[in-house]
Amino acid sequence: MRHIMIALALSFTAVAAHADITWKVDRLGAGSVMVMKDRVSATSHVKRGFDGMLHVFDVFEGQGQNAGFLGSYKVTATGNVVESIAADGAVTRFAPHNCARVLGECSYVVTHPDGFAERKVRVTEPTRNGLRYTEYGLNGMEREGVLSLDTLGASEGGWVQAKGKKKRKVKRTRIAMN
Repeated sequence: MRHIMIALALSFTAVAAHADITWKVDRLGAGSVMVMKDRVSATSHVKRGFDGMLHVFDVFEGQGQNAGFLGSYKVTATGNVVESIAADGAVTRFAPHNCARVLGECSYVVTHPDGFAERKVRVTEPTRNGLRYTEYGLNGMEREGVLSLDTLGASEGGWVQAKGKKKRKVKRTRIAMN
């Protein structure tokens, strides 16, 4: 019995030791590219640089020179999104941020382009290779997912499922750092 208790304690310690779920965006230079694919399409995230203390990424549908611009987003040094800008210029703000890289329960306010503000709660727990999360909004549970993370905290893949929709698997196909 004692051996079982020790083994359980060690397994919980191992998960806690890997509980750093931050995305270390400060290690990515301008021009660094991350490509994420699902069954339907590819999305390229390109680090543009800085806006004050925030890291700015541009998002493109597809890869290479023919990729279409989708918009931009700004993140903190730990990878939490504070602002998303659509290709048409519409801005969505997250205050203090979207809680994507915060363990435990974290609440934030999303202010949509039309000015509508809504409170959301995200509950994130560490997993052996990354994190698992559930997001709640005005109508209860809205989305859940699992991400595996690399040594930089960048997503290597996982899945996301919005309420009432099919599970969508995503995989990072490459990351090129500058």
